[in-house]
Amino acid sequence: MQTQRLNVGGQLPILLLSSIRMRKMRKRHAVQVIDKNTFALCAVTAGSGLLHINECSLRFHPGELFFFTPGTKLDTELHSESAQYTLLLFRQMTVSRTKGKWAAVPSDAVVSFIPSGKLRDEQSAECMGHVARLYADSRSSRTQPAALQLQALGLLHALLEAGTSQKIEEEASSGMDESIAYMYKHYDKKLNLETLSAIAGLTPTSYSRSFKRSQCVSPIEFLNQIRIERAKEQLSQPDNTVKNVSALVGFGNEFYFSRLFKRSVGITPTLFIKRKELSVAVVSNYQYHENLYSLGASCVYAMNGFKYVEQTEEFIKSFIKKQLQELRQASPDIIIVDHRHQFLQEQLSAIAPTVSMEFTLDWRKNHIRIAELVGRESEARQNFAHLENQAKFVRQWLSGAIGNESVALLRLFKRKVRVQGMVNHPLNELLYSELGLKPGSCVPLTERNHEFTLTSLPVIETDNLLIHNHNVMQKEEKLARFQQTNAWKAISAVPHTKTLFIPNWIGMSWAPNGRERIMNELLDWSSSR
Repeated sequence: MQTQRLNVGGQLPILLLSSIRMRKMRKRHAVQVIDKNTFALCAVTAGSGLLHINECSLRFHPGELFFFTPGTKLDTELHSESAQYTLLLFRQMTVSRTKGKWAAVPSDAVVSFIPSGKLRDEQSAECMGHVARLYADSRSSRTQPAALQLQALGLLHALLEAGTSQKIEEEASSGMDESIAYMYKHYDKKLNLETLSAIAGLTPTSYSRSFKRSQCVSPIEFLNQIRIERAKEQLSQPDNTVKNVSALVGFGNEFYFSRLFKRSVGITPTLFIKRKELSVAVVSNYQYHENLYSLGASCVYAMNGFKYVEQTEEFIKSFIKKQLQELRQASPDIIIVDHRHQFLQEQLSAIAPTVSMEFTLDWRKNHIRIAELVGRESEARQNFAHLENQAKFVRQWLSGAIGNESVALLRLFKRKVRVQGMVNHPLNELLYSELGLKPGSCVPLTERNHEFTLTSLPVIETDNLLIHNHNVMQKEEKLARFQQTNAWKAISAVPHTKTLFIPNWIGMSWAPNGRERIMNELLDWSSSR
């Protein structure tokens, strides 16, 4: 059989991964320019805002990816309190063969492998999972550099197949993002639909339709959201009145402003001014009371009426009735409510004004929202900084204490077992991203968790096992049933006593003091092994 030699034409341009890191930014970020011969892939994991690219603007949200070519000028304008992203830098090299020997040198002639822009939405989830795996492997000393490069090349291949949704110039030409940037700069002026649609180069009807399709709200609703955010900043200043702030942010009528403010924030501007003195109660399954304690604020009553599978309808109805009576006796000024308790909205509103929190997997977003309601924004930022420093210390400690050993977390229920994954939950983010723990082969890389029945549970391949025996009912019975399975007996961590029974880390991970306790418990466990 005859073989054919591949002719690469003398020189072959390639991209090699030079670094991968996770970064955070708050408010406005400094202008950056992508270095010569360097390509960048940015995977947004938290936060939203505008990304200004070579004087053009693109919106960004969690789960989106952007690719940038050398020399690209970048600046960001956050619409959230902070943002987090994973940044992969690729170095362009030229591979050539001379006298039978291959050599790679940095390339001066930049070849655009992939056009700058935003990755297509339908491909983002797959590539985000690829980025998460690549980042996790880059933090393990077990991963060989050559294997890491092969993974990176696989990611680039996926990007080439996906393509970018539009080139920057094509997306910017619609003018939609320019009109949004104009709103942020001129929110205090009288702006109407005709002005904004003219900036976008569209008719008012087409502009409104396109805007609502992309932002899920009308242009005027979006503008009012900006004004409300600015109003909160102004109301935090001493001696500012509701009437004065209404005029400063572009509302002509203070009563209309107050109505919109309450609809958006949950409390009136007058209550917002006095928010540091308010007595607060929470009705939540997400540790809102612990968020208050982490901020140095008090909670007059904490209620949780969420029904667990193992609880009967009669039990939960009686329990909720008792809690509502105690909540009424606490006489709160406001009640902070999560999405799981909206069925109690009418009863709670009869006790005190309620503030409904939107569901989000970003615990920081709710923490800063709660901080805002009680006037503790600076304390929230201090909490973020403290946790970031502690995570760096604990990560370094765990790296030395358990090295390359893998970790998996199981949650035991009455007739099933959940294996906690790497993404889409505050605890997953803490264990595998912030603390850099190596996931066991059983850990889902792109799922929040994976659920098995006791009879279908596969072999749990991991060096260390964390076990949460869910809820307080029938704990011994559930554990005994699990320990009788073949899957339990096959776990390598069991005979080596590398198991740790943990409290409710799932719930604790939603608040700063809970996350700190989780890290301290990991330190104690790794020290005592």
